[in-house]
Parts: sequence; C-alpha cells; structure tokens
Amino acid sequence: MRTKTGSTELDAWATALGAHNDNEAIAGIQRLQSRLDSATDDLRACLSQMPESARRAKLTDEVRSWLATGLQNVEESAHFLGRLKAGFERHERGES
Repeated sequence: MRTKTGSTELDAWATALGAHNDNEAIAGIQRLQSRLDSATDDLRACLSQMPESARRAKLTDEVRSWLATGLQNVEESAHFLGRLKAGFERHERGES
C-alpha cells in the first residue's frame, strides 16, 4: 500500500536538505540512507563483539540491549527515509 507523504512534510525535508528540486532531495536522502547503512554495519559489528554470557553481566546485558534498540531505531529511520524518497520520486510536491 502506498502512503502519500504530505507536500508540507516534503517541503520541510527539501528545505532541510538544501534541495531546490525533487532530484536534489532524492540525492540528499540517498546520502542519509548511506550514512544509516554505515551506522547499521557499525552497530551490528558492536553487537557481534559482545560476550555471549558472563556472570553478573548486568552492564553487558544493558549495553547489548541499548545496541539492539539503536539498531532497531536506525532500521526504522531507514524505512522512513525510503518512504520519503518515494514521495519525491512520485513528485508529490510537483517540483521535478
């Protein structure tokens, strides 16, 4: 199901990205997506280096939980950026 992104929201993003048209906004979003991909890789690398089990490892468990939550938040942000990019690709603002 396609959800239309409000043109006001797209306008706000275009301004924040310094974009003068939809193609520039798409390029800006792609740069953000690339940074999120790098963050995802970094978080996964950190998680993979956490010890599996340790006695009295409350801090280890907390750090593992924070990293997992961070990874989930980054993935949700990437999904949102994908939807936002699709709005620009459909030229919902009418500014190609």
